[in-house]
Amino acid sequence: SKKALNIYENTGIFTSACQHGIMQKVCKMVRSGELAKHSLATVAYLLDVHRNNVGLGQDTGCDFSKTVASNRLLSNKACAQNLMICVKTFHRYAHNCLCQLNFHPLYIPGSGLSDLKQMEHMFLASNDTTCLICYTSTFHYMQALDLF
Repeated sequence: SKKALNIYENTGIFTSACQHGIMQKVCKMVRSGELAKHSLATVAYLLDVHRNNVGLGQDTGCDFSKTVASNRLLSNKACAQNLMICVKTFHRYAHNCLCQLNFHPLYIPGSGLSDLKQMEHMFLASNDTTCLICYTSTFHYMQALDLF
């Protein structure tokens, strides 16, 4: 119910975009204890909408692939629909050589030439709305995001 949701702290938005920069999913982030819930919910949504061969670029794709594999509700679906998780092109090169070989888009067939930083470009463009929505009501906050 509406009152039940008021106990959680609204901490921002979680977004997903395709390689062309078109928004796929936007959801309000609330602090409720589950750290990967927004990422997992977005993956479930993308698999439902796009079905097979979904590619996902994420800052921590190497760690997130383990999170998806260990999630009992999502692991079988991700495997059956050939979910491909990779890191962004400028992932920490000193991080781990094996990580680079397994998750860098250069080594994943079909990943294209994108740098996978569409969300960073979108947030850079949306920074101008911060001063407008910082102190607004929830309704006006969502309205401003929708108009952006």
